[in-house]
Order: sequence, then C-alpha cells, then structure tokens
Amino acid sequence: MARLLLKALVFALPIVTLFGVAEHKLESMPTGYSTLRGRADQHIGPARVIVTGSSHAYYGIKPQILGSQTFSLAYISQDIYYDTRLVLKYLSETRDLSLVIVPISYISFGNSLDDSIEAWRTPYYYHFFRIPHQSGWPQVEDYSLIALYGIPQVRAFAWNGFAPDTSTHLGEFGGSADIFISRPDAVRDAGATLARHRAAYRPVHVEQNDGYLRQLFSALQSRGIAAVITTTPCFRSYSDHMEPDLYAIMQNHIRRLLDDYGLEYFNYLTDARFTIEDFMDSDHLSTQGAIKFSEILKAEVVR
Repeated sequence: MARLLLKALVFALPIVTLFGVAEHKLESMPTGYSTLRGRADQHIGPARVIVTGSSHAYYGIKPQILGSQTFSLAYISQDIYYDTRLVLKYLSETRDLSLVIVPISYISFGNSLDDSIEAWRTPYYYHFFRIPHQSGWPQVEDYSLIALYGIPQVRAFAWNGFAPDTSTHLGEFGGSADIFISRPDAVRDAGATLARHRAAYRPVHVEQNDGYLRQLFSALQSRGIAAVITTTPCFRSYSDHMEPDLYAIMQNHIRRLLDDYGLEYFNYLTDARFTIEDFMDSDHLSTQGAIKFSEILKAEVVR
C-alpha cells in the first residue's frame, strides 16, 4: 500500500508542480482587473472624486479631465452590484473623498453580471478584489486562474511566454486609455445593441439593484460624502427606440433615490451638444465625445 502511494506521489508531483508554476505565471501576468486593482491601491487613498459605472463610464469619462484627484472604478460590463461593492471596499481607504459619481444607464436596474452571458467576468472580482459573487456562492474559478482561463487559453498563454494581456488599456487614474473614433454605421444602427440589452434585462434584479444603491448612498451619507447620479449620452438611434416602460422604471427608481438621499441627477442621455462624431457606436462615446463629456461633468457636476 505504501509503495502504491509513493508511486502515486511520484506521478502526481510533476503535474502539481506544473500547475503551481502556471498559477504563479498567470498571477504575475497583468490583466485589466489586476491593473485596475493596482491603480486603485495606488491612487484611491488621496482621491477626492470617485467615478464608477459600466463601459459607458469606462469609455466615456476621463478622470484626468475631471481633476480634483479623480479616480475611476468603472469597467466593462460592470453592473450596479460590483459598482457599489467596489466603492464600499475602498471607502475606508479614502482620506479626502468628497464626491462619488454614479452613472446609471437605461438597463442598469434590470442587469446582473452574474446572470448574464458575461458571467465569466465575475470570478475576477473575487480573485483580485475579494468581492463575493452576488449569489454568495463561491466558484472554483475564484481561487484558480487556470480554472478561470481554461486549459486551452492557459496553453496559448504559455506558448506566448505568458505575455501581458494588452487587449485592455487602463489610464493611470482608471478609465480607458485607448483611442476610439466614431464609426457612423455602428452609431446609426442600434438594433442589435438594443436587442442584446433587452435580452439581458431581468425584472427580478430591479429591487436588488435599488437595494445595493441604497447601501452605498447610506454609507456615503454617514460619512458626509456627496453623491450624484448621472446618465451618459447616447445617440438618437438608441435613445429614440428604448422601451418606454423600462425607461420609466429607471426614472422612477432614480427619483425615489433622489428624494430619499437628497441627491442630484444629471441626465445627459439626449443632450443636444453631442453629435454623431462624439460616439463610437450608438451608446458609447468616442474619445472625442468622452473628452467633451468629461469637460461638461467637470463644469456642471464636479465644480
């Protein structure tokens, strides 16, 4: 029996070692999420303004333009749950925080990252920020990057020498550092985008997300930190074809939050100052539009 166990150990040891080396290499390979954590750990302490939100804010708000030591926690496909958990996670580390800007989009209240086709993103929040899944149930991918990426992808990383992920570029103070120009065809055609957003909308998440926002606003209020809600601009091909009932749900919940917490709301959804050149697609600002929008936020919100 002892000899059998010894043979099993001899057989397993190289495999375990290989997996251990792979985990170490993957851990040291920068990703968008690990970079966001690193930037936040470095800059969020002295931040006076924090921006959160999904890709609409990630691409559309330039924290360096807002000034006042602004840091953006926004990221691609990020929902209200992870928005609020990130701010709450870092709240105790801030020293001079005076304002949190919370972008809310047309489908934000009915959206859950854990309950979407991009749920593969959620283990990154636990692995790099120790934020549990919305359900509270852990996953193997939370603890193993090999499980998170999958064997085929890990094999590809190894083949390339575990080179850094260059698909997403974050700015020094968060937000996208990539340059995006207007794509008129994508701006004028919002059909596929609206259909995808509608398919991801789940009424069951509306009250949950309202509750997460209330947790955040209560925590900020207790510390005397101001918060504002904003909605980023969309092109008319998108805004003209939103479902009125879903937009009404969004506006009703925002209105109640404003009343209950004394917040201000800056709705730029159909702002006429933005033209087709300011959008890279129907609901995301181009770099030109992001600069314009950030300057507007600086003048009308931050100041």
